[in-house]
Amino acid sequence: MGSLQGVGDAWNRSVVEVLVDGQVVALATVVDPAGLLVTKASELSGATLLAVKSFDGKVFPAKILRSDQANDLAVLQTAAEGLVAVRFATVLPEDGAFLVTIGAGGKPLALGSLSHGPRALPASEQAVLGIQPQDAGEGCELVEVTRGGAGDKAGLRAGDVVVGIDSRPIDDVTDLVNEIRRRRPGTSVSLEVLRQGQRHVIAATLAGRNVSPDNAARFKMMNRLGAIPSARAADFPWVLQHDTPLFSEQCGGPLLDLEGNVIGLNIARQGRIASLAIPGEQLVQLLPELAREELAEKERGNGR
Repeated sequence: MGSLQGVGDAWNRSVVEVLVDGQVVALATVVDPAGLLVTKASELSGATLLAVKSFDGKVFPAKILRSDQANDLAVLQTAAEGLVAVRFATVLPEDGAFLVTIGAGGKPLALGSLSHGPRALPASEQAVLGIQPQDAGEGCELVEVTRGGAGDKAGLRAGDVVVGIDSRPIDDVTDLVNEIRRRRPGTSVSLEVLRQGQRHVIAATLAGRNVSPDNAARFKMMNRLGAIPSARAADFPWVLQHDTPLFSEQCGGPLLDLEGNVIGLNIARQGRIASLAIPGEQLVQLLPELAREELAEKERGNGR
């Protein structure tokens, strides 16, 4: 990393860390110096206390202004000062070119190379638990648990009431379905269940619609040899692929070529040798619409 010092100097005020309940969950990239940032939306799901740590180490509250589910992007607003907006390049280097991921202060975090040019990446196998739920006032009652399915293997029973997944509350069937669908087959989840008035925590490994629980767990083990994929690592309309070994909390930050051009925004760690980024050309089209209302409001406040 020492040899890469200086590559991100132009953007040393353009990246912040996103904190949920005091823990770093993602990076965010500055798209307007008045405090508009863009980051990976799915890492903020269920956030109760959101903040950002700026390039100078100061922590500021932040709020989510808008989300783009298709691209897994969220626009944040913060009062941090001295920010510099990035300029996204619309021309990509050739396949095999070295790429650099930077963090707060423009510090190089990881080095990789461009593996595959932009393409649509449809959803992989949809994760399933093998249950039939219904609203139960508090949480979701399981009307049926499919024999041999992921829920059955984990020990779920008809009549159980699911009230939480991975410490996130489940209020109704919509919550439960959304939490399962945003995960990949092979993902382990911790279910908080009410059974005959007693609370239990049950661990389950999600299967896929055409993948058995055993095969999904095997896939998970192989994929994680040296990598922990992002909770959402597929179903993107337009992404490029590179082989940078990112941590999930390094998504949401800029992806640079060796000249310091911001060619994209890291959006997911997909597997052992694959990370994904939204190309700069795509972001140039997306961001004006995502930030339009917020920028208009700011200009009205400034009397413009």
